[in-house]
Amino acid sequence: MFASFRSLVVLVALTCAGCASPGARESPRLDRAALDRRVEALMAQAHVPGLALALVRDGQVVYVKGYGERDTGRQLPLQADTVMYAASLTKATFAYGVMMMADEGRIDLDRSIDALLAKPLPEYDKYADLAGDERWRLLTPRILLSHRSGFANFRFWQPGKPYDPDGKLFFYFDPGTRFAYSGEGINLLQFALENGGGIDVGDYLGTHLFERFGMTRTSLTWRSDFEGNVAIGYDEHGAALGHKQRGSVRAAGSMDTTVDDYAHLLAAMVRGDGLRPRRTRRGRRRRCASDPRSSSRRWASPTPTTTTASRCRTRSASRASNRRAARPGSRRATTTAPTTSRSASRARATACCS
Repeated sequence: MFASFRSLVVLVALTCAGCASPGARESPRLDRAALDRRVEALMAQAHVPGLALALVRDGQVVYVKGYGERDTGRQLPLQADTVMYAASLTKATFAYGVMMMADEGRIDLDRSIDALLAKPLPEYDKYADLAGDERWRLLTPRILLSHRSGFANFRFWQPGKPYDPDGKLFFYFDPGTRFAYSGEGINLLQFALENGGGIDVGDYLGTHLFERFGMTRTSLTWRSDFEGNVAIGYDEHGAALGHKQRGSVRAAGSMDTTVDDYAHLLAAMVRGDGLRPRRTRRGRRRRCASDPRSSSRRWASPTPTTTTASRCRTRSASRASNRRAARPGSRRATTTAPTTSRSASRARATACCS
């Protein structure tokens, strides 16, 4: 993603797949010197002046380091506590906060945003473009968070068209029917929460995430105390772009943070801190809860009717029944049929629960 730019500042946070489990093998020892050499070689190859990296393993931050410079003009080092623009990493932060709101009973992930708002969405000036299209009533927090709103990324950047500050908002497809990355949808959920749900998103994330996880140098808007240690962005020609001091909260991308702060947030996400156990997907005893092959199928339906745990129980019972039927003298008749795409999917899902 970044290889085409000669000069920029990058924040990287890596998480190991899966959560810690009581029977997990001991993690391999980290060769920090080798990692540092590799990072520095890649930076030199791509002409990246500064990079911050964190490694999260089994829900614990095991390595954090800054490389290169945060300001090449003044030759200032980039450090683990250097404030950097988090851009769309804000979306994941916001989504985790929304899951907390759902656990508190403040919102229903599968209820239309119409239930949150005091008046129909198109009656708000910002969303007047949707007047006459009732599909907005299909939008739910789950659909908006999973990028299935039907909107473009932003109304001013329509697919295949140049930037248009006067771009109109409209649906490219029916909400919930397919995936298309959209910051517009994320910002709409923020709008619904603030204008109908009575929730100040900036304050909520500040208290429920930033304070809770010790993220002292993170904010959804600019803070003056960031000034002394902040990264300067650069364009593809190496020209300094400065650091935009954002004055309003945008759930799709206004957060400033440090690699150390964000790493601790990611570690908390891996552990499931702040969420009820049913949302944490802890352990590996029922692996289909975190198996990537089944997650896309769960998200594809806006109103899932069967939980992962119940599906696993059903499949386990089915396997036990099949084993009994296969024993000598069993009365149950068995047949062999061609494998269809649906039966193949079931077979893969069953395997993930073993």
